[in-house]
Amino acid sequence: MGVNYKLKSLRIKNNITEKEIAYMLHMSISAYSRKEIGSRNFTIGEAGKLARFFNTTIEDIFL
Repeated sequence: MGVNYKLKSLRIKNNITEKEIAYMLHMSISAYSRKEIGSRNFTIGEAGKLARFFNTTIEDIFL
């Protein structure tokens, strides 16, 4: 299971839109979308925010 698949699965499982995640990370929807599909990388700060948001660890999402 790839990194991007894990993140997208978490988002969909929790019924969260790309728009909501982008807003939480203070970025545009298109910037978030590029990161979710793997065209761009998340910063460590963004990864931490995602882990806290989904109540999991960075490792669970990105490893």
